[in-house]
This record gives sequence, C-alpha cells and structure tokens, in this order.
Amino acid sequence: MNEIVCDHKRHLCIIQYKKLNYNLLNPPKVVPPPPPKLKLCDQLLKFKAIKKDVLRELLTIYPKIWQPLLLPDAPLTPIDFISAILAQITLLEIKTRMSNEEKNSCELFFFCFSTYSTCG
Repeated sequence: MNEIVCDHKRHLCIIQYKKLNYNLLNPPKVVPPPPPKLKLCDQLLKFKAIKKDVLRELLTIYPKIWQPLLLPDAPLTPIDFISAILAQITLLEIKTRMSNEEKNSCELFFFCFSTYSTCG
C-alpha cells in the first residue's frame, strides 16, 4: 500500500510512489541554484565605482606620486597636424629617393657588387 522498499544490506529505504524512487535514508544533496548574473551595464557601474574607490585610496596614501600625474603643471600644447603630415611626406620622399639611388648605384657598379647579394 505505501510502496516503501527497504533494503537493509545496502542501507536503502526507497519510496516507489508514482516512480518517484526517492531514498529516505540517503537523500540526494540539494545544490542551491547559482546567483543570477549581473547585466553588463550593472557590471560596468560596479567596476567604475570600485575603480573610483581604488583611485581615491591611492591618492590618500601616495599623494606625492599620483597627484602630479592627475594635475599636470604645464598645459598641453595642441598638435600641429599640418606640419606632422608634411614631415611624413618629406620622409617618404627621402626614402623613395634613397631607394632609387641605391638601385642606380647597383646598376652602375654591378661588376664590383657581383659577389654580394645586396643589389636587387
């Protein structure tokens, strides 16, 4: 009637009600479900807060080392893009001129450099 099976050798006491097969003497270990994962935006907010706290702590512990990095004495100078581009163009022109001169010198003095493989 109650459908309980006892096996004394194996130390089992199983309920077979509607194919439940639950062991009364040795129940299975119940593992709690893992905590839900935080959303990406919540993770970013959490890490930003942690970073701010760490930076604040570093500033209080080492003010002489970290403070100059955060507050520079000299103002930043703006970058002159046009002169930087001009410098790169002249550098490329010099490189191409040098490679052309190297090829011309290799052609002129091929008999001197025939044992070397520097000339392409």
